Amino acid sequence: MTTHTGRTLVLNPVRSDRAAEFEAFVHDVLEPAVRAHGADVDLQVQMWRARAPESGNAGVTFFAFLADTGEMEHLDLVGPFHAFYGEERGEELLQQMDELLVDFDTWRDALRPFEDEAGVARQYWWQMEDVSTIKVTRARTAPL
Repeated sequence: MTTHTGRTLVLNPVRSDRAAEFEAFVHDVLEPAVRAHGADVDLQVQMWRARAPESGNAGVTFFAFLADTGEMEHLDLVGPFHAFYGEERGEELLQQMDELLVDFDTWRDALRPFEDEAGVARQYWWQMEDVSTIKVTRARTAPL
């Protein structure tokens, strides 16, 4: 078994009007591909969603994924999508996922700063709720 240390936080700024579609995509499309063809490690990824968007957040709902790995290659989606769905269909699905996300300028405008006494924003925050946990377990055969 490959050992790994650290954690990785991935933020996904999703169009609020398509947040339910993003959540369904993760469970129905992404999760099966990653379970079948993800990194050769035991991996757990927690998925959180920001609570209901408030006015002034530019129509963005943030999803956060916290993976119990510090290695970005363990979180690659291209390989698992190509292996599970085929290269052409995998690319189409990755494009569909990309269309659910907002561009950087919209993402930046949706940040909710926590300002200090001088009105300077030094931290950004969201109240999150747990959505699910994705567990990937690799079956291994011991050498003879």
